[in-house]
Amino acid sequence: YCLIPSVFFIFWIIKITPFAVISLIAKAIGQQNDIGQVVEQLAYLVVAICVGCAIHVFVVYLGLYTLIVRSNPFDYFKHIVPAQTVSVD
Repeated sequence: YCLIPSVFFIFWIIKITPFAVISLIAKAIGQQNDIGQVVEQLAYLVVAICVGCAIHVFVVYLGLYTLIVRSNPFDYFKHIVPAQTVSVD
């Protein structure tokens, strides 16, 4: 019974963390003089993250799939596209 308050506290921390992060980001952006430069840097960051994720999927995942299964990974991805599109929707 002593675990219930600690679990409640952990769930409370998990729920409030996004708001704390957003407020810290808003404070940092609010202290900047040139908002255009901040937006430009954030755009570069988003593009870099997207490119990094794409490289990770296409190099690491497809490479490991090819090495381990010894099969064409694009056939596998062709068959999972319907499930992926339904899960995004």
